[in-house]
Amino acid sequence: MIFAPPLHRVIEHVDRRVLGAFQLVDAVTGLPIAIAAKVDVRSAALVNGGPPADVPLQERSVQLRQNRSGFHVIERAPFFDDYCSSFVDPEDPAETPPGTLLRLRLALRNAGPHYLPREFEFNLPRSVDPEEDDNVFEHAIVQLFRAPGAPVLGGWCVLRVRVTQEITDAPLPGVLVRVFRSPRGPADPAIGQGMTEWRGDLRGEALVAVADLPRFRPGQGNDVFETTQEIHLEATRDPNFTGAAGQFPDIPGTAPGAITRRSDPPAPPGLEVAPAAPLNLRAGSEMTVHLTMP
Repeated sequence: MIFAPPLHRVIEHVDRRVLGAFQLVDAVTGLPIAIAAKVDVRSAALVNGGPPADVPLQERSVQLRQNRSGFHVIERAPFFDDYCSSFVDPEDPAETPPGTLLRLRLALRNAGPHYLPREFEFNLPRSVDPEEDDNVFEHAIVQLFRAPGAPVLGGWCVLRVRVTQEITDAPLPGVLVRVFRSPRGPADPAIGQGMTEWRGDLRGEALVAVADLPRFRPGQGNDVFETTQEIHLEATRDPNFTGAAGQFPDIPGTAPGAITRRSDPPAPPGLEVAPAAPLNLRAGSEMTVHLTMP
C-alpha cells in the first residue's frame, strides 16, 4: 500500500527583509539581557567623510521589533523601502552609494532598574556578504552598564567608584571607568568597566565590577601563589554630557573632545586616585575608590 502525503494549502506567504539587528549584553558578564527594553530613534544622518547631513524622520519611518530571543531587529529605515521589498540581489538605495552610510542614533531609555540608559549609533546599509565585517547576518553588540545599586555576585571584585571634578569637587556624570591589569600592554582589554550615574542622589557614583578575577594564580620568586592583581584605572568623559533630563550618554571614548585620564599615564597629566595607586584587587572583595579628573 502506498501512502500519499496530504496536500498543503498555502493561505498566505509573507516574506520580509530586515536591515540589521542588535543585542543588549551585560558589560560585566557579556551575557545577553533578556528584557523588554524601550528604544527611541533620536536622529538619522547621511555620513560620507564630511559633516553629517540630517535626514528628516517621519512617524514610523524607522521601525524596530524585539523578537523572542531578545534581538532588536530594524525592519524599516529612510530610503530602504524598495530594498526591504526586494528578495533577490537587493540594491542599496541611491542615497547611500559606496562610502556613504545612513547613521541612526538610538536611545535605550529604559532597560530596567539595574542598568543605565544610553545612546548608541547603528549604521546602514549592512553587507549581504557573510564574509565581510558588519554584515546583515551578524547582530551588533550594545553593552549596558550596571547602575550603582545593581546586584553583584559573591565571587566578583567590586569597586564603588566616585568621580568628581578636580577644582570644584562636583560629581561628574556619564564617566566611563575601566579597569586594566598591571603591567598594561598597548592592546590589553579592560577586565572590568562601569559608568557613573547622573540621576538623583547617586550622581557621580559608579559600580565597576571584575567578574572573572582568579582567586589564585602562579606567583614569582618565592611566592608560589598570588591572590591579588595589581590594576590601573582609566576614566573617560564627554564634557558635553551634563545629565540633563532626556539626555543619555554614549560611550565617551567615541565622543569628539572626550577627556581620557589614566592612573598609569604614559605622559602627564594623570588620573588622581584615592587610595593612591597602585591598587590591588582580590576576588570576592569590595573597594571604595575616589577619582578626580578635569
